[in-house]
Amino acid sequence: MSIINMEIKAQTPRGDTIRKTLIEAGALFRGTDHQTDTYLRVPGGRVKLREGNIENQLIHYRHANQKGPKQADILLCPSLPGNQVKRVHYPHQPVINRLFSPENGIFEFRRAQTLGKTGTQ
Repeated sequence: MSIINMEIKAQTPRGDTIRKTLIEAGALFRGTDHQTDTYLRVPGGRVKLREGNIENQLIHYRHANQKGPKQADILLCPSLPGNQVKRVHYPHQPVINRLFSPENGIFEFRRAQTLGKTGTQ
């Protein structure tokens, strides 16, 4: 599946307030996804294998290396946990996402060791 994504990263001490506002606006709380992202070397764009208890996908994306909001063109391919494509990879990064799905998007509240830094940047 091919999608266009607008990415905005921010840190806030008001996560609980924002989550409550999303629920009140009708967003569906999909759960807490304990994920491992494995970054793969590719000649164009970036590829990561995401393995979690909710989302499992091979994700190819292209976006500008810039600060602030940016558009990403993304190709999503469903995957299964334990996929052998991990054998050639950058170090993986454990991620915990709390996923909320309003009608036209997904809000992720992420706890990670590094925010927005991967082995491919």
